[in-house]
Amino acid sequence: MINIRYHVYSLVAVFLALAIGVAVGSTVVQRSVVDNLRSTQGRIEQNLDDLEAQNAALQERTAALDSRSGSLTEEGPGALLTGALTSVPIMVIWTQGVSADSLGQVQNALDAAGADTVAEVELQAALADPEALVAFAPELGLPEDERSPEQVQAAIGEQLADLVAAAHAERTGPPPLLDPVVSDTAPTTDAPVSVAARELAEFLQLLDDAGLASVRGTLGEPGVTTDHLELAVVGGLTRDLDPMPVLGPLLESLATDPRPMAVATDAGLEQPLGEGEEAYGVVAAVRNDGQIRDRVSTVDDVDDFAGLGALVLSLAGLTDGQVGHYGLGDGADALLPTGRS
Repeated sequence: MINIRYHVYSLVAVFLALAIGVAVGSTVVQRSVVDNLRSTQGRIEQNLDDLEAQNAALQERTAALDSRSGSLTEEGPGALLTGALTSVPIMVIWTQGVSADSLGQVQNALDAAGADTVAEVELQAALADPEALVAFAPELGLPEDERSPEQVQAAIGEQLADLVAAAHAERTGPPPLLDPVVSDTAPTTDAPVSVAARELAEFLQLLDDAGLASVRGTLGEPGVTTDHLELAVVGGLTRDLDPMPVLGPLLESLATDPRPMAVATDAGLEQPLGEGEEAYGVVAAVRNDGQIRDRVSTVDDVDDFAGLGALVLSLAGLTDGQVGHYGLGDGADALLPTGRS
């Protein structure tokens, strides 16, 4: 017969065995988990080390590429674009807010190519001011019922296009020699003033006087040739003014001429965009307009040598009637124009 003491001892032994088993098992499991976590941590740390090394290598490579790109942008035009636009008269239009560095690079490339930049026109933010536009309407000869801000913007663009096309088409021959029989004055060798160029210069001065544009250059002066005047539009990206209400009608009107005479491109901003701000450009607008696209060349941007080269070569190709779209953005045909025919 089993007494009660034996029964109690048996129960105590069972529970003690269970307790020892739980404790031992817990220790084994904890060691396994810890070992596994340590192994995982080691792999993660190794992966992080590898990623940091790769990132450092990529940063070094990016810095080297940026340095090469900067050197090519600075030195490339003089080495590779010389003579591409020798004596070709160029008018450059851009919008307030475009990076001064980008504009400087454009001018350096045009100078290296031998172009004669006869006019530089910066469209001002006042072109979006309804009061300034309505005040300028009489200069355009618009009827009273056609002087809304939108109509004035379009009229400015269209009149600019007409004057640019006239200067492009005008031929200026040598000045007439004075007849020595009827005059004692010595024959002059100064080239005559282009009538169309003078009219274009006068209209640009009206825009300048009204605060709608800032204009500089030799356009309209004696001896300044403007036949085959080509137009370089560096219209964006800019946050200060949407240029398309003016540049759209300008380019659309030029697109009706059988001779292409304009290249549109976008450039960087003078200051980075803030939250909620929008950048305006011209390239996408031109490429998305079937009529303009067929008559106006475009370049994605002019912030590197590829863009500058495409701009210069596109301007040079206008003489042969070549039109194309260059860069890496949507709607581009190639990075650079092909050889001229």
